[in-house]
Amino acid sequence: MRVPTSAIVMTLIVAVPFGFAIRDSLKGNDAQTALDDEETQMREAEAKYKAQEVAEQQAQYEREKQDKADREKMYKQLIGADKATLGAMFDGASVGAQPPAEFEDKLAEAVAKLDNTGENFGLQLQGDGRIASVSFPIGEAHCDDIKPVLAAAWGEAPDDIWIDLAHKRRASLSGLLCVLHFDQIVDDATWVKNAMPRLVGKTPQQAAKLLGQPTVPLDDPTLSWYLPGPPNGHDSTELSADIDEGKIVAITTSVTVTDDQARALIEQVGKQLHAPPVKDDYGDIYNWEKQAVTASYTSGHFRLIVGK
Repeated sequence: MRVPTSAIVMTLIVAVPFGFAIRDSLKGNDAQTALDDEETQMREAEAKYKAQEVAEQQAQYEREKQDKADREKMYKQLIGADKATLGAMFDGASVGAQPPAEFEDKLAEAVAKLDNTGENFGLQLQGDGRIASVSFPIGEAHCDDIKPVLAAAWGEAPDDIWIDLAHKRRASLSGLLCVLHFDQIVDDATWVKNAMPRLVGKTPQQAAKLLGQPTVPLDDPTLSWYLPGPPNGHDSTELSADIDEGKIVAITTSVTVTDDQARALIEQVGKQLHAPPVKDDYGDIYNWEKQAVTASYTSGHFRLIVGK
């Protein structure tokens, strides 16, 4: 039977697009292949991103691990083997003694390695240049890192205060910046005696003869001295004397202590004055009016005032 010419033409017309489709499919130029390629590229990109992310996290972990190890090494250099002592990197420096050569440079070098958000070291010197107190801001983020180092060297300590009363020294951690302090200390009775010297009515020259050279010139309106602190506290004690017409009219002794230490000091003041205090109804203020003595305690800060 003879096939009509129109049927042949129609078959060819229909076959050509299918042929092109088969050709494109074989060459990978069809829409489905393009979609598959796009999805493959997306998966590869995502896998590459995740791999980079994992690598960055691992690198960050390794950096933090190394930083922690470096800080721990630095902490061990800050402290000595004996309780509440400075480390060997400070060439034998100790509170109560004259600082060795280049002591402040070594303090600055130590602080630069502590990663403590830019805070500087603390150094209090007596009027004659002896070291009253040294402190290092460890930083709140690293406080939990240094505590095990201190405990391993000096043992566990209540309130993070390491006391060596036999050698009249103390180390402690305190404050939002987790400051490591090294200070001189005395027992409670000695602290109260030191805080109430017979200075009222005396001249600055007489006070200097009794307490030593103050930290400011003798012609200042307020003189000051650093004294050893009581056992349970932080930093040294500061005694200041107000001058009026060439005579001392009042002295104020300030120190940072624990709650229990504050109560012990108040009790000791009463013993030395041979009289119990009268407590103010409006706060933690204790008065010995006949002796012109007042003690106050607020948020860790203890003050003893004589002469007002």
